[in-house]
Amino acid sequence: MNPAVKLFNSVLKRTKLYKSLNEDLDTIKSILAQQGIRQTLQDGSVFSLPNATEDLIQKRIFFTKTYYELNVLTTLQSLIPPQARIVDVGANIGNHSVFFARQCGAASIHAFEALESTFQILQQNIALNGLSDIITPHNLALSNAVGRAAVAHHSQHNIGSTSLEAREQGTIETGTLDGFNLPGIDFLKIDVEGFELNVLEGAERSIARSKPLIAIETFGDQLPRVEAFLGAFGYTCTHRLESQNYVFAADADRP
Repeated sequence: MNPAVKLFNSVLKRTKLYKSLNEDLDTIKSILAQQGIRQTLQDGSVFSLPNATEDLIQKRIFFTKTYYELNVLTTLQSLIPPQARIVDVGANIGNHSVFFARQCGAASIHAFEALESTFQILQQNIALNGLSDIITPHNLALSNAVGRAAVAHHSQHNIGSTSLEAREQGTIETGTLDGFNLPGIDFLKIDVEGFELNVLEGAERSIARSKPLIAIETFGDQLPRVEAFLGAFGYTCTHRLESQNYVFAADADRP
């Protein structure tokens, strides 16, 4: 056989095999997504992780059998007061909210998640852990006004990195934290991929009234803007944690 033909046939066979393997992998992913992937963590918490074959956070929880960003959560646990009233903005699938409820003894948690598909998983994880009396989920993007937003960036490999932008024709509903008129907030966690100033602007009255401890993920030129915004309310950055997480406390409450 001509060497060139032999090489071509060899490549063709490998290509077909590769295509077949990819098709089999897609089938397996589809079955897993339909049947659901669950993982029981070391503390007994149970998480539904339907995207664990692709998504960074769900994959990490599945393979480590513990909470995502556990080091950050452990530090926050040492700062959050007992029976805290917590607001979790950017709750994703409930990783932080479930930890706050089970490990920090939170009295109440309002968990906000903008993406409908992720919100459904959040609801499942609240129910799986019997936390419906503590965690109240909201399918809403907190911002500085009531209106609409659209997805600016999304990746199936890291759903938590999804970012939003205000847009009148967007399909995602936005609202303000102040609009909820919560009676008190002890701890406010914000992880919204660049939308943090919008969230803070819509929470001015809540922050001024309750002076909650605030943990916020922020990066780039957003950090000095966040520091300036919170500084006007008497806040100072007290802890710089990994993964670009920062803790701010009102000066009178600094540890």
